[in-house]
Amino acid sequence: MTAQPVSGPDGSVFIIESGYSLRHLNATLSHYRRNFFIFLLPLVCVGIIGGWWLARKSLAPIERMAAAARAVTSESLGTRIPSQEKGDELGQLAAVLNDMLERLEEAFQRIEKFSGDMAHELRTPLTVLKGEAERALVSNASADELRAVIAAQAEMFERLNALINDLLLLARKGTRGSAEHDVIPIDLADCIREAVETFAPIAEDCGIALELVPLSSCRVRGSNAALNRAFSNIIDNALKYTPRGGKVNIEINGNIIKIRDTGRGIAPEDLPHVFERFYRAKSSGGSSGFGLGLSICKQIIEEHRGIIAISSNQAEGTEVRIQLPPAESS
Repeated sequence: MTAQPVSGPDGSVFIIESGYSLRHLNATLSHYRRNFFIFLLPLVCVGIIGGWWLARKSLAPIERMAAAARAVTSESLGTRIPSQEKGDELGQLAAVLNDMLERLEEAFQRIEKFSGDMAHELRTPLTVLKGEAERALVSNASADELRAVIAAQAEMFERLNALINDLLLLARKGTRGSAEHDVIPIDLADCIREAVETFAPIAEDCGIALELVPLSSCRVRGSNAALNRAFSNIIDNALKYTPRGGKVNIEINGNIIKIRDTGRGIAPEDLPHVFERFYRAKSSGGSSGFGLGLSICKQIIEEHRGIIAISSNQAEGTEVRIQLPPAESS
């Protein structure tokens, strides 16, 4: 209801009252409240339950992936993360995790193989040393015989020391910046010439022509000592497997080095494995090495961001090709 005073022409005052029934409005509100409790509240509850169910269903793959990841141990690296989703984010995550597990499995397999090979390589010389020492203890050997035993053991200790040093170098993979690998600009030809001069007397004694052909040279950034060791290992291998009267040719052309020999070459089945640790080709003829030389070379060259490759023909010999980045592009 509302009331409003109104003045007439003669000054009289009238009160005008008007009213509007709220019955329909109240009925509408009453219907709304009733419908809210009848329909909307159940819909809200269904929405909450449905949302919880959808969330559980959406998170179930993540829970399965988490459970599978928790089950992965060093003994079960072959386990893979299950995923039915191929193109969405969860499928991509599962693929990334599986790739990581594959890399870890490969790394563990390499470590296990390396440990087994190392134990095998150490067992033989240690057994020899033990046997020689026991024979010297129980025999009535003369001073000269004992001196010969000690000399042989000293030589074996030297080999073991070299093996341990090589293993330590291989274990340092990826640790650039050490004292030995402080990089400085060096002349590639000078570095190779040092290695050639070291092996020149050995080549002469073996009746092998050792030639250095510096077509052109460039400066590279690296460790002179480390690169010298890599070149020395390769030259040593070339001389070791080249017969008397053969030839070892070292060619420098800018940042590319080629070391060719006229030795007996490497068998095709052995060629893919020559850079593996402790690998010795059947055609090596019982070499006294440990099979670490080329592994060390590969590691040193790769630490200098270079590339090393080997090609071989058993009728013509072997060629080692090394490419190092010039100092300007390092």
